[in-house]
Amino acid sequence: SLVYLAHRYPATWAVNFRVLLELSRRAPDFVPRRVMDYGAGPAPSLTAVQEVWPGVMEYATAVEPSDHMTQLGKYLTADLNI
Repeated sequence: SLVYLAHRYPATWAVNFRVLLELSRRAPDFVPRRVMDYGAGPAPSLTAVQEVWPGVMEYATAVEPSDHMTQLGKYLTADLNI
């Protein structure tokens, strides 16, 4: 899990951030209040949503079958404002 976090998390976060940033530019009226991340891993997409639309998430669900990834995701998203 830690190797994934060190190696894949930054790239996965960056891809999510870029796609969401483009979405926010092309559809400025779209504001995601509820977010679901299936196969969340350590939840880089939830942190990317928070970066693009700070403070708008009312509810987030992260579905991840790996207990280790779930623990990392909880740790990394503990400070999100949801």
